[in-house]
Amino acid sequence: MFVVQVVAGDNALQMGERKTLKGEDYLLVRRRLLMAAAFALSLVVIVVFGIRAFHQAPRKKSSERIRPWMSLKYVARAHRVPPQILYEALDLPPKTQDKRSIKQIARAQNLPVEEVIIVIQKAIEQKAIEQKNIERARPTSASTPVHTSATSGIPGPSPDPR
Repeated sequence: MFVVQVVAGDNALQMGERKTLKGEDYLLVRRRLLMAAAFALSLVVIVVFGIRAFHQAPRKKSSERIRPWMSLKYVARAHRVPPQILYEALDLPPKTQDKRSIKQIARAQNLPVEEVIIVIQKAIEQKAIEQKNIERARPTSASTPVHTSATSGIPGPSPDPR
């Protein structure tokens, strides 16, 4: 016959016997459960905020060089520009399923691949310049003063300077 003994304090229990938790043992088990629940909750909070931080982190612009094997959609996605800008720069109709490489596009237009790549790079740079100008032109919330009414303290229109 096989007997398993579990040591619980000073008493040894044999298999099949039950011990009810009293006093300090009950508080110890309860405290351990609360600590485990707090630990699990903290892990969930860390994971949720970690995922949010990862998705909101600013991404570095792609520094990948444009290669002849790349498609226009690939270049547009890598450099975060709309594909239509690249199609317009090369005088191509914006195709949604165009999977041709830059080399194939250059061959179809009877142009050297290097020239097509230069045109694409200039279009990307132009879009980046336009984007920076738009960001500079946006007013910030700190630069626009909010005037309050003298009688109620509620934000309202700015007073007449006359």
